Order: sequence, then structure tokens, then C-alpha cells
Amino acid sequence: MTTRDNHQVPFRALLQATFYGQSRPQFMWSPSCILEGTSTINDRPAKLILFTDFTGSFKDFGRSSYSLQIGKEETGSHMPTDMLSSIINHNNQFYNIEFNGRHGKNSTVRAILTEYTGDTGNLTTQLTGNTKLEAELSSAYIAGTKDTNVQFNLGSEQTKLPTGSYKLERGYFTYSTENSDKWRLDFQDGPEFTIDTDKTCKVELGKPVLTISAVEENKRYQSDVEEQTVYPEGTDVYISRIIKGKEGELYGRLSQRQQNSGYKDIEPELKIVDSKGKEVAAAKIKYG
Repeated sequence: MTTRDNHQVPFRALLQATFYGQSRPQFMWSPSCILEGTSTINDRPAKLILFTDFTGSFKDFGRSSYSLQIGKEETGSHMPTDMLSSIINHNNQFYNIEFNGRHGKNSTVRAILTEYTGDTGNLTTQLTGNTKLEAELSSAYIAGTKDTNVQFNLGSEQTKLPTGSYKLERGYFTYSTENSDKWRLDFQDGPEFTIDTDKTCKVELGKPVLTISAVEENKRYQSDVEEQTVYPEGTDVYISRIIKGKEGELYGRLSQRQQNSGYKDIEPELKIVDSKGKEVAAAKIKYG
């Protein structure tokens, strides 16, 4: 493969063809190669695997991904991966990571991991509603705003973070209402926050407000498209709902826990009425 900087590297790709009863199959390309190395961390065997996209680079912070296994971790058929970051978190231990060398024929990439010894603080989150909620930030992805090489996936039990400025990019809450119903709420484009040494930063989300956006369908991808409330008869109109929280975060899927299965997406019903309140059209909004 010839990379963007004219560097030739060994590469392998996978082409999948899927038939759905149609005359023509659907195709999907994906990288099918990794870089893998072994060492020891605290006298325990360690394996680091680097994944790439079609750029051919395996060590781009914020773009490539990795999997770190220390000891005899049983991953089964699923290999957990995270976004590659200049500081990574493994089992609540932070490590600085840097690379020497480059991917290429007859060459070696060397990964150097050292324990992070910098300052840390803590993050707590709160989801506020009109009624009392027992909410937990079950998963989140955050990215550094000043040092963009630092990016983390957060689990529900992780609160400690290296000091710095971050943005809550996306994630989801799980919560219970007063009648014990269990829900899941996805969000993206959350607020920025700062972690200071030995202090706890509290981020409050919630209080969502629903608005409806209507634009001409053939202009929906234009950056300067203007919303209107009245359109000429016969105009194709693209209608979407926007649910924005108190910190500007955008909410997407709202799912309810089912008794004997996982979460089921709620399908809200959209009704269009005329000036006299008479129903013109109605439909359930599907995902996508």
C-alpha cells in the first residue's frame, strides 16, 4: 500500500460480499491486518495489538485503535479495543505511550509504555429530570480539548482522570424512574470540563427540550439552509426532532429495558395537523 506521504507499507484488506436475495450483492471493504507485540509489565506477560484504518498508519492518536492484554486475560471471540491515546487506561492504571520507528517492510515499530505519574482529579456526572432519577453514566467517550492526543473511553466505575481540559463527546446514561422502569438515553456533543489536581469536577446534564426542525428536503445538506414554518403546497419537507439538554448536549435514542431481553428503542409518533387541528398525516419515527 502507498500511504499519503508516499511511503510503501505491507497491508492486507478484506472484501465481504453479502447477498440479501437481490440480483446484486452488497460489498464492504475493511482493513485486515494488525501490528502485534509482546513484553512484560510488572513481571506479567503483556500483548499490545494496534489496528489501522485505510490510511495505513497504526499509531495515530485519536484515529488508530489498540487492545492491551496483561496476564492471562480471557477475551473469547470478542477483543475489546479502545481509541489510541498518548495516555491510556488499563484496569484503572494510566500509562503514557509513545512509539519509535514506523510501519514498513523489514522495519519495526517499538511501543514504549511507562506508568503515568502526573496529577489526577475526579469526574462525577448527574442527569437531571422533572422527576427523581437514579442515573448512572454507563459509558462515555471524552477527548482532550488542548491536548487532542489524549482520549478515553470511560466505564461506569471510572471517575479518576489525568488533569486537563476535556470534552464529553458522546455516551449513554442508564436510569430508573420512580415506578422502577429502567431506561437508556444516548447523547452526543456534550460540554467541555476541566479536571484539576485532587479536585472533583461535577458535570450536570439533562432537562431536555424538544424542538422540531423543518427544511426543504432537497436543501437538507446545505450549510446555509433556513428553517421555515410555512411552505408552498407540494414542497417536499424534511422534518426532524432535536432534543437538546441544559449543557447543549444532543440526545438521540431513548430505550426502555424489556423484561426478558435488552433495551427496545422508543418509536415516537409524529402527527401533522392543519390550521383547524384536523390530522393530515401520522407515522411512527423509526431509527435513522
